[in-house]
Amino acid sequence: MMPPTTARTRIILTALLVILIVTSGVHYQYRYDQRRIAYREVITGYYRQYFNREPDAKGLKHWTTWALNKWGLEKVERLGFINAKKKGFH
Repeated sequence: MMPPTTARTRIILTALLVILIVTSGVHYQYRYDQRRIAYREVITGYYRQYFNREPDAKGLKHWTTWALNKWGLEKVERLGFINAKKKGFH
């Protein structure tokens, strides 16, 4: 039979659970941001390659739609992750 928990034990366990949840959320957000940056760099690289200029916000939005229709999401993501690993974003 387990001994009854004290208020102090419950507070410590609750604090550890909150820390675990917050840490996992922060870690997920960090990884998501790194992948989003890599994805944006690949799309921007395609834009620079085909148009020989820096993309503006409106042009990049249209270009992204066109690129995804032409190459597909898998190729763009694969290239983005390969480039991200080369740059040190694991």
